[in-house]
Amino acid sequence: MFLEGKNLLVLGLGKTGLAVIDRMHKLADTIIAVDDNPMAETGNIKEKGIRIVLGNDASNKEVLDDVDIIITSPGIPGSHPLIQYAQEINIPIWSELELGWSLLPLQEKKKAIAVTGTNGKTTAVNLLGRMLSVNNLKVKVCGNVGDPIINTVDEKGIFRVIEVSSFQLERSNSFAPFVGILLNISSDHIDRHGTIEQYAETKFKLFSHQTRSDFSILNRDDPIITQTVSGINLRSRVITYGLKQDKSLNLRYDRPYVVYKIGQKQGRISIEKANLGGKHNILNIMSCVAAAVILGIEDNIIEKAVSDFMPLKHRLEYLGNCRGIDCYNDSKATNPHATIAALDNFSKPLTLILGGKDKGMDLDDLFEAIDKKVSHLILLGESRKKIQQVLDKRQSTFNVHMAKSLKQAVDTGLSLTPSGGILLLSPAFASMDMFKDYKDRGNQYRAMIEERINDRR
Repeated sequence: MFLEGKNLLVLGLGKTGLAVIDRMHKLADTIIAVDDNPMAETGNIKEKGIRIVLGNDASNKEVLDDVDIIITSPGIPGSHPLIQYAQEINIPIWSELELGWSLLPLQEKKKAIAVTGTNGKTTAVNLLGRMLSVNNLKVKVCGNVGDPIINTVDEKGIFRVIEVSSFQLERSNSFAPFVGILLNISSDHIDRHGTIEQYAETKFKLFSHQTRSDFSILNRDDPIITQTVSGINLRSRVITYGLKQDKSLNLRYDRPYVVYKIGQKQGRISIEKANLGGKHNILNIMSCVAAAVILGIEDNIIEKAVSDFMPLKHRLEYLGNCRGIDCYNDSKATNPHATIAALDNFSKPLTLILGGKDKGMDLDDLFEAIDKKVSHLILLGESRKKIQQVLDKRQSTFNVHMAKSLKQAVDTGLSLTPSGGILLLSPAFASMDMFKDYKDRGNQYRAMIEERINDRR
């Protein structure tokens, strides 16, 4: 074991950091647990003899004395002082993804399927996991979806369907899934990656270490993916899919069928009974069909899994009818591309609740979509004044309203939207300015809508 006897520093004590410590504390010589939050939850790691450094001391470079390797949580940016110091003195910095991958035997790595993209990752990994489980295969859905890969390293003979974020890929150096899926790339996390080009380059690290025996599945409808892939040479076997009627694609959509030709295999899968709505979800389904066909799943099994699969919470989730208004929760939409995809499902009259923590994203395409679909726009969160300033310079077809709280946004939305209309929370921004995370935002919104529905009964 190459990490045996090493001195580890685990930076970030969220779910991922604590999982790393739990797995590594008997292997490493020493572990230092570090977090900027002076009140960080440390669980029972002190009982394991782990040195804990919290608060301002977490930026002290003396913490790095005798450290052999740093394992970071996804949320730790490259600008963190310890990361900067470590780079100056050439201490290796790994993501938990890289650590977990390095601990897997080769035969386990050859059963790994990884999914990345700006939007749709969680839906895709769960749908693909469903396809494998319906086929009675042992499968573990893990990674950014919730259960860190490090927690799975002791499980043998399973298919790992791994959700991978750009933050995890940023510090991976050998990760090479048997099947890699890139769903889409749009403006997001620019505050972390600097430019959309750098963000795209990070996403393509998913394929950097694959070999000719591996597969890369690419959405060729996505202009950034198509542009980026034209400038690189992938070693893996490339499988393409898209909604365009292009017979050069390995998978195309001929309603209601996904028609595929992958190597010597060809066939069609009916998705007529799919519960996932919208063009973006047809693309998500196509990516999963591609992976399932590669893994040898029969068409009827794939079709059954697609028809059985239900939409996940906070993703265009229908909450019910309140005062004649259909209410939807799309709190997971944390970037413009996701909100544009949501709007594509509706027609006017629609009221949209938008705003949150700014990530430096390009909003031009979003405003064009809002112009076409939205009657009333309610702005919420720290970005609301910035959005208002941009809108003041444009000619818009919709009415703009400001809200200081989610409650005010909900009440304003229900008062403005006519009967027969739609109230949609699809923020296009991150949630951490006012909420714990997107789930907290969506749960609060759902509770408010349900309360108002019940008040009318």
